[in-house]
Amino acid sequence: MLYSKIKDRGKLIVGTSADFPPFEFMVQKNGQQVPTGADMTLAKKLAKGLGVKLQVKNMSFDSLLVAQKSGKVDVLLAGMGATAQRRKTVDFSVPYYHGKETLVIKAADA
Repeated sequence: MLYSKIKDRGKLIVGTSADFPPFEFMVQKNGQQVPTGADMTLAKKLAKGLGVKLQVKNMSFDSLLVAQKSGKVDVLLAGMGATAQRRKTVDFSVPYYHGKETLVIKAADA
């Protein structure tokens, strides 16, 4: 159903919160702010694979799930962890990045 909607419209609408480098962040290009980063590269590949144009909607992180649920965007690409609460309202892809936190200090300070 979503696939047909995207194909008929000729455009994949991706929601993001472009404040999480290196995954999504804003850069100045030709006098305009445009979203870029690893997730935006993925968005371009998804649109190309579907044979449609890409439209990215940059919004606050807190509004992403509402935008997806209400149909304002087709998919979300936004460094979002798949918590139990979020899984109640949306489907998540297979994780494509597993991050962990690391503390680095000088050996002399150990």
